[in-house]
Amino acid sequence: MRRTDTAATGLARVAVILALTCATAAFVGCQRPSTAPSGPIAVTPPTRPTETPDPDRTIQTLTDEIDALETINHLAITEEQLPGLVEALQAAASARDKRQADKDRRRSELIPALEEHKGLLAKDEAVPAALSAKIAKLQQEIVRLDTIDPQVSATLADALRKILTKEQVLIAAGGLQARIQASETLDGFRELPRQAFEAEIGPYSQELAAGSSDTSPAQVEALLRDAVSLGEREYEENRDKIVRQLQPLFVPGGQTADQVLVDALTRPYILDLLRQRMSG
Repeated sequence: MRRTDTAATGLARVAVILALTCATAAFVGCQRPSTAPSGPIAVTPPTRPTETPDPDRTIQTLTDEIDALETINHLAITEEQLPGLVEALQAAASARDKRQADKDRRRSELIPALEEHKGLLAKDEAVPAALSAKIAKLQQEIVRLDTIDPQVSATLADALRKILTKEQVLIAAGGLQARIQASETLDGFRELPRQAFEAEIGPYSQELAAGSSDTSPAQVEALLRDAVSLGEREYEENRDKIVRQLQPLFVPGGQTADQVLVDALTRPYILDLLRQRMSG
């Protein structure tokens, strides 16, 4: 009797389990859609945090753009000058990009060579002469590529002078700064006590005229003496005229003038802004 009761009880439990299983399956089946969804399921990509701009980089970019715009506006470049100017600056930019690419390749070779050198020293092992020579050569080539050949600047400066007017060249080659220096010189000499003026005028005239083939020290001294002798009203009326006479003496000459001219027109964003103006 006990075995029979136990068997009956077991069968009853199995029946209950089967009933619950079927009921669960039926419930789940009811929850499924009668038809499969059409097309792929849209997945919303995760929201990425907005990248915060670097304030230093933003300030530098705006400063460079302002400098470029001021240079272009001061030069008052005409529509006729734009194509030749863009062509000359584009050629210079291409040569500069090529030089930068060459320098980057040397750097990519130098880094593993330096790491190897460091690893040998860390293990207190001798550094092969060939490795030291390779590192020295790569470093010399990088320095060479960093150094601008004066002839390259001279060639570009010649091309720019053929496109720009003499007045534009004067402005780009430091004319604005030269005008400021000439103005400050005049004002400074007028403020000097008489004894200090007499002590300074001769040596200063010699120094200022040293780089000029058109103006002698005596002419510079006479110009400064005339400016100092004028009354306030006469000085204000004639100041611009005197400044224009002194201004060329403050503009760099020779290779320095070439480099100043080239630097002024190859600074960041100049070429991009000229392209924009040319395209309308």
